[in-house]
Amino acid sequence: MDFAAASPEGSRTFGTVGHNLTVSYIKDLLDGTGYYDTEVQSFQHLYSQGTAEFSAAGKKYETGWFTYGPAGNVSAKVVNVDGLGCGLVSSAKQGG
Repeated sequence: MDFAAASPEGSRTFGTVGHNLTVSYIKDLLDGTGYYDTEVQSFQHLYSQGTAEFSAAGKKYETGWFTYGPAGNVSAKVVNVDGLGCGLVSSAKQGG
């Protein structure tokens, strides 16, 4: 029952093979009880796929695409935020 693994996309995101397998499985279970009269309704959905890159000071870092995330290019100053995985040294001690 690993529907995500059966999908080329590796997920159960709506519109994918994994999603359709999951919906069919749930529908079959409900129909099999004899208590429910189910139907599958189609709907329009917005979905985007993409790639992501991140670099700072000329060094590339591993990152990933956020499903349903907006597309575009961003350029901004990187700022240290204490307590959010930036290490044990505070920005005040770093002169920031």
